[in-house]
Amino acid sequence: MFVSLWHFGKKLAPEETADYPIEKAVEAFCQELKKQTGDTIKRIAEFLGCGFIEAEEVRGIVKLCSFESLSSLEANREGKLPNGVETKAFFRKGEVGGWRDTLSESLAEEIDRTMEEKFQGSGLKFSC
Repeated sequence: MFVSLWHFGKKLAPEETADYPIEKAVEAFCQELKKQTGDTIKRIAEFLGCGFIEAEEVRGIVKLCSFESLSSLEANREGKLPNGVETKAFFRKGEVGGWRDTLSESLAEEIDRTMEEKFQGSGLKFSC
């Protein structure tokens, strides 16, 4: 849905901004979220119709959504999905490039090929 909305929005955008790549938009959002976490959370809350939230609530949201908090929840350390996969499988060290410690080179190449195939025609480029 996000990709469809992105293409629809690009059609409505002024000519000079119509070719702004989605990668740059996501990267800009993530950079802003990292630099101005509290302000960005407030804007997301407003966008979702939650209105004004207090600074204390923002701090609580940041703490609850942190990698440390989510990875330490009992449900994420001890739980299992209905198909039997352990939930701890979704949490590693949380380090950039950490996938290299987990995936073989051939599996990484296979994932790259699959992602290229799935993104074909979307205007998105998958890269690490």
